[in-house]
Amino acid sequence: MQQKQNSMMQQDQQTSGSQSVYELAVSIAKKLQGRIIIDLGCGSGYKLINKLGNFDTIGIEVEPAYSWLKKKYPERKWLLFDSVNSSELEAGLVICSDVIEHIPDPDKLMEFI
Repeated sequence: MQQKQNSMMQQDQQTSGSQSVYELAVSIAKKLQGRIIIDLGCGSGYKLINKLGNFDTIGIEVEPAYSWLKKKYPERKWLLFDSVNSSELEAGLVICSDVIEHIPDPDKLMEFI
C-alpha cells in the first residue's frame, strides 16, 4: 500500500495540467472570505495542501487513499466518498480535477456533484 501511495503522490506532483486548476482555485479562494473549498478526488492531497493549505478545505476520496490521508494529515478534514451525502455539504468552491477518467461509474460522480 505504501508503494501505491508514493506513486499516487508522485503522480499528483507531476500533473501539470491540473496545476493551473489549483492556481486558479487559489485566486478564487482569496475572494471567498472564509468559505469552504472541497476537492473531490483529491488523491494524495498534495496539491490541495500545497496550493490551498491556508484555506478551509475538505478533501473527499475513496479507499485506500482516504485512510492514508487521515493518517498522514490528521489535522485536515477528509471525507470518504461513499459515506458522504453531497446535499449536506456547502462550499464556495468545488474542485474535481483529473478525476472522472478514473471513475468506473462516472454517472455516480456527476450525481454527487
